[in-house]
Amino acid sequence: NHNMFSKALAHFKKVDPVLYEVAVRIEPLDDREPIDKTQYFENLCESIVSQQLSIKVADVIWARVVALFPRK
Repeated sequence: NHNMFSKALAHFKKVDPVLYEVAVRIEPLDDREPIDKTQYFENLCESIVSQQLSIKVADVIWARVVALFPRK
């Protein structure tokens, strides 16, 4: 809710001015619309999975790059 967003902004303003400056430029999460308005959980799961796959792929690619340089 908007009150929670305001509390988060107040917290960031005190403890992390850089993050605060970024946070004030975004809209509260409650005001955003999901891609599919009926599938909140599915959208969340897909986001998590795609992030994990990206990390895994990055690890594989990095290992291949490192392997190109035998003396590291």
